[in-house]
Amino acid sequence: MIIIYNSDSGFTKKYAEMFASATGMKAYGLTDNIPQNEKAVFFGWVFADVIKGLSKAKKKANIKAIVAVGINENSEKNTKRLQQSNITQNSPLFYARGGVDFSKKHGIQKFLLSVVLKSQCKKKAKTKEEAQQIWEETKTKGIDFVDIKNLQPLLQWYQSQN
Repeated sequence: MIIIYNSDSGFTKKYAEMFASATGMKAYGLTDNIPQNEKAVFFGWVFADVIKGLSKAKKKANIKAIVAVGINENSEKNTKRLQQSNITQNSPLFYARGGVDFSKKHGIQKFLLSVVLKSQCKKKAKTKEEAQQIWEETKTKGIDFVDIKNLQPLLQWYQSQN
């Protein structure tokens, strides 16, 4: 089995590399020369409920599991929405919270991420001033939620397959 990933800002790649390190599997970027029709775990970044690169990966490999990497907190509701939007019923879907690097975002992506993150800042803050401070810090420093703990359900699944 191999790993295929499609990363925009680097967070998905980090997860793919973590999983490769934990399992000994080889990781390939979606544009790399990927061995055809191999069994694979696919890691893709999420934008507007679409797991980017999934349809291309399905043409290149036999996808056995999917990892969606996004900015939202992990929830059953979020996972179900992603399953419906991406037709994943033949492969288990796992979610890992990634991060945002605004220096790598432009146009509509930057705008939509700003809307989502401002909303999250308001929920966490006790005052408007605190929300603004959290937002400014997020905008300048970015956010990175990448953690091996977020891959535990995937690692358990992988161990059950061997």
